Amino acid sequence: MNIRKITIVLAVVLIIGAVVASRFLISSRQEEDGESQVVAREKVPKVQVVSVNNRTIQAPIRITGQLAAPDKVELYAEVSGLMQPTRARFKEGIPFAKGALLISLEDEESRFNLLSQKSALLNSLTQAMPDLKLDFPQAYQKWQDYLDNFDVNEPLPPLPETETPKEKYYLSTRNIYNQYYSIRSLEERLKKYKIYAPFSGVVTEANVNPGTLVRVGQKLGEFINANGFELIASMSVKELDYIQVGDRVMLYSDDIQGSWPGLVVRINNKVDTNTQTVEAFIAVSGARLKENMFYRVKSVPNRSAMPLPSLAMP
Repeated sequence: MNIRKITIVLAVVLIIGAVVASRFLISSRQEEDGESQVVAREKVPKVQVVSVNNRTIQAPIRITGQLAAPDKVELYAEVSGLMQPTRARFKEGIPFAKGALLISLEDEESRFNLLSQKSALLNSLTQAMPDLKLDFPQAYQKWQDYLDNFDVNEPLPPLPETETPKEKYYLSTRNIYNQYYSIRSLEERLKKYKIYAPFSGVVTEANVNPGTLVRVGQKLGEFINANGFELIASMSVKELDYIQVGDRVMLYSDDIQGSWPGLVVRINNKVDTNTQTVEAFIAVSGARLKENMFYRVKSVPNRSAMPLPSLAMP
């Protein structure tokens, strides 16, 4: 009887001990799991998150080039003669409006020769009129009107149109056409004794002075349009990914203060063999700009990009 009671008591004690031990183990594991989660949570780095909003920004780039005038002419003499004084002297830095007289050469001999040829044509036409009236009465009046309006001091007007082949052959035998085209050639040659400004601009090189004997083929000077320039900038092939025609950029100089807006108007498709660079042409204008000055571009537009704060950079 006593043994049975003792057995029952021991069984109860063992059960209670097992329950207590299991609860202790469970609580210990929960504490360990909590501590491990805290440690893991402490190891996760914190980052700043921003929404991506692509737009056009200025990408840093450094390209340098030299200014050149796209409207530039080198003046050469097509005829010979003494240079005559003009109202505005043909000297470096002197501006001229479009159509203004730049250079005038002495043309007296050529002008008298032209007048002589016109007088000869007038005489030939006058001698041909009686036969025209008899053989080609229907054409007589137009040739008479041509004679009445003929002025040796004015540009030669076009000859009347012939109505029949016989009329044309008759005029040819009178040497009318040969004289006419010789005069037209002399008129065109006479124009070459005076050189006019093809556009508004300024003289950048003058090689002759009044009284100088100018010879055929001699270089007289240079004339440019100073209202607009192009920066011819060389860049590497890699930099072509950052610039394209139509981009607006800012130009800077190391010699004078200020900045000038420019527009990329052309990009050469040819790579220089020696330097492995490509030329970009940037149109720019301004009162302080001078030909052959050096300028640089600091940045170009970069499309579909987003700037990052400096803290985000490693």
